[in-house]
Amino acid sequence: MKKICMIAYTYYLSDPRVRREAEALIERGDEVTFICLRKDREKRFETINGVNVFRLPQKRYRGGGVLSYIRGYISFFISSFLKLNSLYLYKKYDVVHINNMPDFLVFITFIPKIFGAKVILDIHDLMPELYAAKFRVNISHPFIRLLFIMEKVSCRFSDYVITVNKLCWKRLILRSVKQEKCGILMNLPDEKIFKPIQPRADEPLAQTATQQHSSTSFNLIYHGTLVKRYGLDIAIKAVSLVKDKIPNIKFNIYGEGEILTELLNLVKKYGLEKQIYFSKEFFPLEQMPNFIAKADIGISPRRKDKITDVALSSKLLEYIAMGIPVVVSRTGLTNRYFNDSMAAFFEPGNEKDLADKVLYLYNNPKKRKELAESALKFFRKYNWQTEKQKYYRIIDKLLG
Repeated sequence: MKKICMIAYTYYLSDPRVRREAEALIERGDEVTFICLRKDREKRFETINGVNVFRLPQKRYRGGGVLSYIRGYISFFISSFLKLNSLYLYKKYDVVHINNMPDFLVFITFIPKIFGAKVILDIHDLMPELYAAKFRVNISHPFIRLLFIMEKVSCRFSDYVITVNKLCWKRLILRSVKQEKCGILMNLPDEKIFKPIQPRADEPLAQTATQQHSSTSFNLIYHGTLVKRYGLDIAIKAVSLVKDKIPNIKFNIYGEGEILTELLNLVKKYGLEKQIYFSKEFFPLEQMPNFIAKADIGISPRRKDKITDVALSSKLLEYIAMGIPVVVSRTGLTNRYFNDSMAAFFEPGNEKDLADKVLYLYNNPKKRKELAESALKFFRKYNWQTEKQKYYRIIDKLLG
């Protein structure tokens, strides 16, 4: 049995990647501690599916100011440093697994590393590309250059670096880490939670779209963080373009984030209060399949930029895993893994094209079924059961 501590600037219950990794280690008999942020009404400590979760008294900052992000990261750095090292005194962890962002969070492991603990840095997002896109600055901007330096130093300090796909892996080994100490662990849905759903009894494919939806809603869904690069404003504008042609359309948005107020104002501007619902909060991972199962189409309306071209939406994969057809913007990595037989693609940033794809699928239930079935082929090659074994091998190799 290995003793492993995992740390992330996130909310544990609603973050699928960190939960999959932690619970995978519990499955094989390891002891896992997790240090994270704490929402209102959450307990400071509880054991969740075998994982001992310690929550620090801090919320996640999401906003437009770089200094506020830095303050949030530094505050978490200090509090997680103190918590990790107080626990290490009697736990003596074999491995400390740090999830970015930020990359420099890895340096809280300085004392355990001195005493022999192995350190993993799990890079979910490439920080230089992400912040260049977020603040709309050139990659040569001094702040972005500083992030490149921090990435390199953090990777070199770590014993092993994990990232989420081959494009990110290639960039990291070109600029920050040796190939032999960097691996890929894809961000894939847990098949135990996100399972294909059975066809709904109220949706026989023999009916026309008009007959089929005469007494039911036509439901679109998005769940995740509400930030500019994810294109929710584009999706809202698309709904405004089709609301008269799809009078029973509903767009359910589950999540929270820095542009929530902006999106609410946009809904009001277009008079879509009856068509668009906001949860205004994240939900525990286990609850999301219940919401997804009610959807007719999953929407992934990401803008095309430096970060979305090297990222594959985990939410998109959750829709596909449950057999929900998807409408997705044609960004770099999505286009590599999926083709037109597996998803309805639209031009990034083009609400008219998105609206056309939604209307087409509304009028063609057979096509929705074909897309959903074809997209499931992705999981024949890429699945969490396979990735989980890779994760075990990484841990075991580090510990000899």
